[in-house]
Amino acid sequence: MLLIISNSNWQRRTDRIAPNGDLRVVSSDLPCAGWRGTSSWQMVGQSVNAQGQVDYTLRGDATPTFTLTRRILAGDQVGLEFQPTAGNATWLTAFTALDFQTGHTTSCTQTGGGALSAGLGGLFITEDLSGETMQRQFEAGGLIPAPERCSVFTTWTHIPWLVTDIRDTAPRPWPTSAPHGRLQGSDSFTEVGDGTTDTTTSAWNLTGFASP
Repeated sequence: MLLIISNSNWQRRTDRIAPNGDLRVVSSDLPCAGWRGTSSWQMVGQSVNAQGQVDYTLRGDATPTFTLTRRILAGDQVGLEFQPTAGNATWLTAFTALDFQTGHTTSCTQTGGGALSAGLGGLFITEDLSGETMQRQFEAGGLIPAPERCSVFTTWTHIPWLVTDIRDTAPRPWPTSAPHGRLQGSDSFTEVGDGTTDTTTSAWNLTGFASP
């Protein structure tokens, strides 16, 4: 790599321009073209009341390819925005309901899938260059339409296949132990309340790639 620093006003060759702050050269080992790999999201729960018990599972799995669509530079903050441009996802909804009064059991399992849509997912990586060491964060998510899901899941018109922060949808620090060019991790959260207990988990394993 060859860096050439010169005066852009070439007609004033003898003038000296006062420096505007310290000159810094910053490098990053982050693959900038895109990321590909696997991801999953799952919610498993149980709801119990005086009438009966319902056990349910919702799941989404994907093989996404995220491609760089935008670069953002604001002061010492660098942002890289990626969208899914290839890959597929599958979804599952399942439940079993037991009526305590009659002992009757009702169950349903529906599955489906399709190609990933850029409008229903994204990966955003930021790098803060203001300190002595680079601070890197990321957040990502993705959805797949589920038009033929089990009827009890009326609000779940789309099933996630990736959520990097289940509780707050906030950026996460880049894992310090991550191998070069890899983004691996998981998140899990259990919620209890009003006779319902459910555990939501998400996992991702992505490998970066450079421009061809």
